[in-house]
Amino acid sequence: MSASPRKISIPTEISEKLNLKNGDPVKIVSQNQEFTVKPVNQKEMALNNISILWYLPVSIICGLIFYAIFVDQKVHQIPLHGDNSIATMVIFGSAITGIIFFSIFFFLDRKRIARDGSRVYLRIYFPLVISFAVILVLGLLGLFWTVGLMFHGASFDPFTSSVIFILFNALINYSMILAALSVSTAVMTNLLMAVIISGTVVSMLSNQNSHWWQHNLSFLGTQMADKSWQFNLSLMLSALLMIALVDYLFVSLHSAFPKSIKLLILRIMLTITAIDVAAVGLFPNDITYHNIHTHFAQLLVLFVLAMMISVNWLLPKTSKEFNLVSIGAGIALVATSVGFYGIHYLSLTAFELIAFMVAFAWILILLQNITNLTKPESIIVTIE
Repeated sequence: MSASPRKISIPTEISEKLNLKNGDPVKIVSQNQEFTVKPVNQKEMALNNISILWYLPVSIICGLIFYAIFVDQKVHQIPLHGDNSIATMVIFGSAITGIIFFSIFFFLDRKRIARDGSRVYLRIYFPLVISFAVILVLGLLGLFWTVGLMFHGASFDPFTSSVIFILFNALINYSMILAALSVSTAVMTNLLMAVIISGTVVSMLSNQNSHWWQHNLSFLGTQMADKSWQFNLSLMLSALLMIALVDYLFVSLHSAFPKSIKLLILRIMLTITAIDVAAVGLFPNDITYHNIHTHFAQLLVLFVLAMMISVNWLLPKTSKEFNLVSIGAGIALVATSVGFYGIHYLSLTAFELIAFMVAFAWILILLQNITNLTKPESIIVTIE
């Protein structure tokens, strides 16, 4: 005996927003003690069910190409780490295939990313693909550096090396597909946070023997620092992500708050702040760029302070808690500046660390509050 079809009644205003009519199938998702009603989109469902046949054949073909190259060159043993190694194969090959798969599934999923019908997905594509590609390459470099220490001097024959490559490549391709299908404001915010924190922490650890704290935070990006490019790259990458996130958020806000001059001003201020962050990374605190670097760093504090003061007026809706946080963060920035520039109580390192942490934390909270404005309002109904 077949089960009778389950039916659900929803308010007319919701069905109109979702373009649903009587008889259309919907999906009810239960997660974290919440129920979400979604229209059934066959294409979206097919995309979310990632098939191994989408990426494994490509990995196998790439593995066979590498195998043929090594056999043709009569290479009998391939090192795990170093030049012309398995690590080189994986990093080079997987960066290319990973970017290709990310791009394909990003554009296939563009209707979910830009539900308002805008072309914002085109503008955020390049910052996202560059960010994911850089993170992928840096992650693989770190992974194989660790593997090289653990298995020092290990080498394999061409067939085994190709199998190892195929496994790594398939896993990376799957991860990049998953990343493309997961693009959202939350993912972009988390990515922004991960990039800036990991870049700063890694730079601090790399220069612990140089006693960077005896100089200043900007020392991490100078030529005197070890691997200064990591610190500067993390700043520029964070700026790129922030520009993309701001663009994505404010396009979503436009439908709810059209022609809002205040939101336009806030968007411009956030974008200029992101460009300023990129400039701080682009012009390190070396002798050549010291004045330029200092100028942009000071402007960054002023831009963030200006947003803290005006955010209550610029945002359509703000909570009392966020307003208090903004006031507290603004007071902290002013007090820190007075402590360094005015009474010379704080060292340059302390000033930069405190100002950096306060400004970055507040910007993340601001972006989260803007994200909340893009979420649809809840409608309370009674179960009968």
